Amino acid sequence: MTDFFAFLETISSLETHDPVICNSRMNLMGRGQMLRTITVGSCVSVQGTFVRTLNDGRVEVRVGNQVFSGVPVSSAAAA
Repeated sequence: MTDFFAFLETISSLETHDPVICNSRMNLMGRGQMLRTITVGSCVSVQGTFVRTLNDGRVEVRVGNQVFSGVPVSSAAAA
C-alpha cells in the first residue's frame, strides 16, 4: 500500500496537460472513489464522484448531496 501512496504523490506533482495523465490523477486522488466528468446540456460540464452508468449510456455523478446525469466526457481530447 505504501507504493500506491508514493505513486499518488508522484502523479499529483506532475505538471502536465496530457488528458490521460490528468484523468488518471483525478481518478486516483479520490482514494477509491472515481471522479468522472459529464456534459449536461450543450455547454455545462459537471465533475463528481461516479455513481452509476445508466442503460442509455449516460453516467450519474454525485456532487455533495446532488446527483447529476449526463453524457460522459472522453478521457482523451482530439488534437
